Amino acid sequence: MIYLEEIAQQCFFTGKDSELFLDKTTEDVWRVSSNPKYRNPDMSMDEALELEIQHQFIRLPKARDMNEIEIMDEYIDFVPENIQRDLAGILRQPLPFQPYRSRLERARLLDDYMAYRIERGADILADWFEEHEIDCFHQIVPANLSSAYLVRKLTDKDAPKAARLQKKSVRQVRTELYKVPENALLDQKFYIGYFDGESLAAVLDLVLDFPKRGTARIITLEGNQAASLLPELEKELARAGYAHIEIESKKADPWQDHGYTILKEENGTIVLGKEQELPEEEYVPEFEEQSEWTF
Repeated sequence: MIYLEEIAQQCFFTGKDSELFLDKTTEDVWRVSSNPKYRNPDMSMDEALELEIQHQFIRLPKARDMNEIEIMDEYIDFVPENIQRDLAGILRQPLPFQPYRSRLERARLLDDYMAYRIERGADILADWFEEHEIDCFHQIVPANLSSAYLVRKLTDKDAPKAARLQKKSVRQVRTELYKVPENALLDQKFYIGYFDGESLAAVLDLVLDFPKRGTARIITLEGNQAASLLPELEKELARAGYAHIEIESKKADPWQDHGYTILKEENGTIVLGKEQELPEEEYVPEFEEQSEWTF
């Protein structure tokens, strides 16, 4: 799958000695260089150009095509006024990148800017992929799935907690951590926990682009008032471009109350579905607006 945020991150790190090529058949991204001193390229430029001639490879935008100066200028609107003046002055310098980031780091806003840069880079790439008629998707961000819980991917260490919550064995949970449906890949899967402090409140097993592209299939959503987690989950999936959501469940009632309808039954499991509108994207800074800022 082509996830825009992943490719944007890589594009921003290209330079005069490196380029990125997309294999249109496998959707793999290859880092390529013609400079013999470049460390560990995936292949040589001659090899990549030959595959480009064969229409298997296509060259991706480089860092200069991502218009970072414009992104830096846009971001100024989201910071306090005293920092706006500093950043505007820095942008008039010949090489503003490092001073700009240093000023944001002092203001504790660098992480927020880097997230904004990836978000805007993904938007730029979305237009590029649309122009070249190549399917692509946004990634989901686990932290965006709930305002009430700490949300993160589960690991083997979390298996005992997940087992107690779901009344399963630890072995079953550890198997489910890596189990994907037929014709799906592991990088499409998100096995996620909702934490209230140290306590695990809910488990989400989500597979993207399954059973077809543009569909998000919820294999499991289980825990305390699990259905109440749907609105924020749906919102994040909509932001990532998933208009169709499906849920596997033994019971239909909890999900029908949220607008899901029964699509079919598979081996005693009900599959419900719902269509949702995709929103227009709007950036919201992570920090809270304050009347006075001191840095």
